This record gives sequence, structure tokens and C-alpha cells, in this order.
Amino acid sequence: MKKIRELLQKRSRLLLPVIAAACLLAALAVWHWGDIQSYLGTFLGQVDLATVREGDASGLQKDDARRRTLNIYAEDLTGAFNPAFAASAGDRAVSSAVFEPVMRRTGKGALFPELASRVDVSDDGLAYTVRLRHGVRFSDGDELTSRDVCASIAAMALASGGGRGYAGIRGMEGFLARPVDWPEGLSMPDEDTAVITFDSASPDNLAVLETRVQKGDFMDGLADGQAFTRLQMRAQGGVGTGAYVFGAESMGGQAVLTRSDTYRRGIQDIGTVRFTSVSFYDVPEALEAGDIDLALVSGESPLFQSFYDAPQFTIYEKPLNQLYCLEMNRNHSALRRSDVRRAVSLAIDRDALLEGGLSRYMSPAAGLPLPHTAFCADNEPDYDGKAARALVDAYYQQAPGALTLRLPIVEGNELQRALADGVRRQVGKAGIDVEVVALAQQDYLSEVFLQNNFDLYLTALSLDGADASAYGQLTGDRDSLPVGIQDDALTQAVSEAMAAYTPDRAAYAVQAVNRAANETLPVVPLAHGKQFLMVSADLKGYSASPFTGLLDNLWNIRVR
Repeated sequence: MKKIRELLQKRSRLLLPVIAAACLLAALAVWHWGDIQSYLGTFLGQVDLATVREGDASGLQKDDARRRTLNIYAEDLTGAFNPAFAASAGDRAVSSAVFEPVMRRTGKGALFPELASRVDVSDDGLAYTVRLRHGVRFSDGDELTSRDVCASIAAMALASGGGRGYAGIRGMEGFLARPVDWPEGLSMPDEDTAVITFDSASPDNLAVLETRVQKGDFMDGLADGQAFTRLQMRAQGGVGTGAYVFGAESMGGQAVLTRSDTYRRGIQDIGTVRFTSVSFYDVPEALEAGDIDLALVSGESPLFQSFYDAPQFTIYEKPLNQLYCLEMNRNHSALRRSDVRRAVSLAIDRDALLEGGLSRYMSPAAGLPLPHTAFCADNEPDYDGKAARALVDAYYQQAPGALTLRLPIVEGNELQRALADGVRRQVGKAGIDVEVVALAQQDYLSEVFLQNNFDLYLTALSLDGADASAYGQLTGDRDSLPVGIQDDALTQAVSEAMAAYTPDRAAYAVQAVNRAANETLPVVPLAHGKQFLMVSADLKGYSASPFTGLLDNLWNIRVR
């Protein structure tokens, strides 16, 4: 035991994210486990999200003032609403209602111009030329210029120390070390044109085009070296081009936004947007009074049932980029064969796997990316029990004898147990025995990560279709485990995706990665994590896919 402890300590920095992934399912199992109600949504088409339930607005009573106010429940407001500093989901939600991006990503994963009228990419992928939309004004009346765009990009780099995409801007390293002059890669040929130049072509550069723009006067007098100090002074707010502006009550656990008089579109019914973190004990009373119009609630939240039981909400399920999947030990000779891996995948009925309580936390995943996006391929290995059995029978003709696969789980983890038992039952029908072994956490870490004593392994991967670089993890071992499958087609597809530098090329390249992955099956997808979007049934005119789309379009909401 001492030796195991010493080995774990030596590898602690490597194992921290691994342990987090291994224990993630345990965290989900804390609240309300055992509820047998199904929470699987059906796609109805109007908002491009799966609808779990239609709400009933008949019991809502709102006077004129209340009809003009949208109350949004947010659990984690910290008061850092400036886009350069907003980190929590609640803070980012507030920020998105005030600050608009250069380009906006749709629910399908595509980018389209918002503050830009167009973006041109050079042939070598190193330069993005942003042409600004005419007639856009900040809430203080000043016109949007290319200087504001470049300042907002610089602000994101300063606040993050050079995050994804921003660090690759030419001259950014020197700027971050001594911000007294504009980095070489940010130039402004005229007030309507900004040019962003990168050191190398990469799909990560596209993230810069999603920068939310704020008024860039904090960059005035740049030579004094105080730009970041001035930026920090507006961490709780700033001036944007969106439909709403910060009200006097915006601070800490509450944000109150009011209508912008300079917004270029016609604002419909919502004049005031109030983000508030109602205390845990006050939520039932607030729901009873109809004081909450919009909420994003996870299935494991202790407040979930209160929101779900409130009849006035139309409820959508919102899938997350978190993919729960089976990884396979390549040291097992059978699992090096693509036909056996395919048999395992085809044997699993994801809808049946998630029946009852599991559907509260997860939605089915036949492929790697979120469903209904531009990154999905047309060859996802969906459930086919007969095909799975045929593949297994063909394998047994070549390798007689029963095939048994070992699947360790953490003892006492009910959610992990439910997934594992479902896999065992369904894969067993195809003729492959799955032995589920429950281990104490210390033994689990030792057997899986030190001894590699597993054949199948339940884990969670983060695969954002818009982030092509995330797919690089599919081509090698993950978490230091022998799970990488060497496949030339997949490796080539990932390599090409890592070099794609326009939105269209990136989407096509990631789709090609998923097509290759669906053939090779480096992992067997099971489910996506999810949250629930609760929208008061008396609201209409909103767009909800992705969730940020709703927050970007609060101005268009009508109240019945």
C-alpha cells in the first residue's frame, strides 16, 4: 500500500485531471438519485433544442411593469461582468447581454458576422481582415471603430495571459510582457477595418473572432503602461454595443440591465433584464409567485425538482460538450480489432441505457460531437443488435472461446454502476461478457492507472466541435492509459483539422475527423452531459440554440 501511495504521489500532477474525470460521475450522483422519471427531450424544431415539456402560462399574472422585466435566475454571479474578466457562467450570461461579438457562433456550430459585415482570410491563413458593420454605436452614442475591436482583443489577451487564439497573434508575447505599444499583429488601416495577423495558421485563431467588443478607450495613452490597470477598473462593467446597459443596481450577486437607447434593432417587450441569485430557501416561493422567467439548471442541482415541478416553464434539454464514453485497452488483442470495437458500439442502445434516472443527467450520444451540429458525420454507428451479434459470431469463428471484458468502477458510485450495468446487459446480448468490478477508490486508481488492469474504462472527454485541437486527444493514449488506437486515416484527418484556419474549412475538417473516428472507434460514445433550460411559457420570439443565442436575443422576446 505504501508503494502505491508513493507512486500516486509521484504522478499526482498527471493524475489530478484523471482523478477528476474518474470521479465526475460520482459528483453527478449526489442529488435525487433513483428518480425513475424520464427526462429525454424530443426535437420539435422551433428552437433547435430538445423539448422535454411544454409549459402552461395560464397561472401567470403579470402587470405591465412586470411584463417589461425579464428575471433570470443565476447561481454564480460574482460581479465580474466585463467580457475580459467574466469567468463564471452567470457572469458570462450578463456580459453577453451587453457586449456583442465580432462574429457569432450558431447552434449548428457555424460562425456568422455580427459586428463585422464580413471577414476575409488570407490565402496562407495568417491574416484576418475584419470589415465592420456601419451604423453600430456604443450605448454612450459613440460609433464602433476598428480601434475598439483591437482594444477588446488586447483586453482578452491581457486578462487571460494569452488564451486560446490570442497568444498566437504576432507580437502578443512582447505586448503581454510590456504593454506600452500595440502588438504588431493588431492593425487598423482605417476606422472600419481591423487586421489580425497570426504567427501561424491554426483553427484556434478562429476563437479571436468571437471576441465580445467593449469600448476601447482604456487603451488611450498606451505608452504609460497603465492600460491593464484602466481595464481592471471596469471589471464590473464597461460600455458595449448590445441592446442593454448596466443599471445602477448591478453589483455582486445581482445585475440589472436597462434598455439601450442607441441599439440598432427594435427592442420588443423587455425593457429591464434582472439577473439574480435567489437564495436556495427562497426559490420555491419565487417560483410560486412567478418571479423567475428563465433559468439554466443542471440535473444534479438540489433546486432541479423545484424548477421542474413549476408548471409555467417550457423545459429544454441543453447538451454539453462533455462526452461520456468507453475507452478500450489496446493491450487486449480483441480490442485492437475494429470489428470487435464496432460490435461493442452497435450493441449499445443509448436510449435504453439512459432510461429513467440517468436521463436527468445525460442525453444519448451515438457520435462524438453534439448532435445536429455542422461537425456531425453521416456514418455514426447507431444501435443495431443484430449487426453487433453477427460481428461477434464472425470473431468467434476466428478465435473460438468466450470473450470476457473487465470493466472496473468506483465502489458506491451509483451513477457509474448504472452505466456499467447497462453496458454489461446490452453488450452481453451480442455475445460478449462484461465483468463489472467495483473497487474502493484507492484500489480503483491503482488497478486502472498503475497496473492498467482493465479492458473497458468509463470516462468523460471534452470535445468541442468548434475546437479542432481538442480532437488531437483521439490519436494517442489518454490519461497515460494504453487506449490509443493507431489509425492512419484518423491521424491524417486530425492533422488536417489542426491546420484548418477558416470557419468552413474547420467545420468540414472536424466532420472528416468524426467520420474517421466513427470507422475506427477510438472510444465508444455513450452519452453527453446536459443541463435544462427553463423558459417561462408566456415568452416567445426567443432563440435558444445555443443557450448564448437566447441571451444575445433578449431584445427580441415578446410576452404573451
